[in-house]
Amino acid sequence: MFTISLRPSTIYRAAGFFSLYVVSVLVSYFSFTLSRVVVREPVSPVPEERAGMFDLSPIPTPASPTAYHILLLGYGGEGHSGGRLSDSLTVVRVEPEKKRVVLVSVPRDLWIALPTAGRNERRKINQAFALGGGELAKRAVSTVVGLPIQYFVAVSFDGLKEAIDALGGVDVRVPKTFDDPYFPVKGKENETCGKSAEEVEQILTTLKGFEIDKQFPCRFERVHFEAGLQHMDGETVLVFVRSRHSAEHGGDFARNARQQAVLWGIREKLLALGALDDAVAFFHRMSFAVETDIDEEAVRRLALLVGNTSDYAFTSILLSDQSVLTATTTLDGQSVLLPNEGEGKWEGVRAYIAGELEKEND
Repeated sequence: MFTISLRPSTIYRAAGFFSLYVVSVLVSYFSFTLSRVVVREPVSPVPEERAGMFDLSPIPTPASPTAYHILLLGYGGEGHSGGRLSDSLTVVRVEPEKKRVVLVSVPRDLWIALPTAGRNERRKINQAFALGGGELAKRAVSTVVGLPIQYFVAVSFDGLKEAIDALGGVDVRVPKTFDDPYFPVKGKENETCGKSAEEVEQILTTLKGFEIDKQFPCRFERVHFEAGLQHMDGETVLVFVRSRHSAEHGGDFARNARQQAVLWGIREKLLALGALDDAVAFFHRMSFAVETDIDEEAVRRLALLVGNTSDYAFTSILLSDQSVLTATTTLDGQSVLLPNEGEGKWEGVRAYIAGELEKEND
């Protein structure tokens, strides 16, 4: 574990950059302090000689980049099932010359080859962080989107809640009224709901995936959101962006859209803070540990390049089965997403993203 301490002068110079950065960070479950950045559990990068074994082809950073890319990873953390799996993956593209930020939402169910105990195995991309930390996650996501990713930042669900509450909540425009009767209750992941050991065993051996969940209703609660502008505290935002099983607005693609709605709410709230002193005070209130490979030198360099962020435009790109992906099921019953061209063929996804970026320039 190591700590980077930023002097007050650095905090003020970098506050503009991080105002823009944290807007993106929060919507994908991330944020970090300007006074203290801590890496909780440093992980070893995937050795160069091993990287090619796993069908990963990340894009190298050019000598003179005109855009910078940061991978934001949200994960459950302690007390959550699959705590190191990435519940959210978003690439933040910052274009200083064009004064633009583009968010590329990457579905967690993408099927990709990842290193597992020295073998090449197909897995969901949300396992990359758990298997090889931020370095492997950067390689995997860069392979999919065709963009060089220089940095990563990761934070747990509790980090999201604390950051939103530090803002005093945010106003979010809910795109569609929806109910979710299967929102997980923390701490009840292993409840048997009155079933005997034999009944539990029967369920686990005869059913798969969500069908198993349905047999244990006491592990879940019903949540409801009305369409329109809603004020949300940290806990409510967390439920809003994590909900998956709504008949009206469920699944990962709907979650990505909801994350974008939270983004705009956070952006408006940060703009409402107004004075620089208020923004710096906000960051100090959010002082907690995150995992990142951004060091103090990178903070200074990016702050200088990005400059004043008040006039930056924010846009987004969503990868879905309505554009470049196909939903399917693996032999063992997992719901996964493949590129339309076929498993492991990311050229179409990369071309789509490049085309959307060009469109935004018109």
